[in-house]
Amino acid sequence: MTESSVSDLVSALASGTWSSTAVTTAFCKRATIAQQLVNRLTEILFSNALVRAQKCDDYLAKEGKSMGPLHGLPISFKDVFAIKGVEASIGDYTF
Repeated sequence: MTESSVSDLVSALASGTWSSTAVTTAFCKRATIAQQLVNRLTEILFSNALVRAQKCDDYLAKEGKSMGPLHGLPISFKDVFAIKGVEASIGDYTF
């Protein structure tokens, strides 16, 4: 999974071939290994990602369609983006 192209991932997620939870778990495991090797993560939000992945899986099961073009695709943000409830290197940011 983690070596698939984005287009292959999106297709597999939208069709239900792969669940969002399984793909997210695979990427979290890979990120954990990378973190142990090079210490690159500042905020680790795996639990948030898995909650969102489950919501994507539930939506697909209920509605029979994806939530949008990037349905269930795991992503990572640089810490200069303000995310509610998460510290960012841009300083104090209030929502």
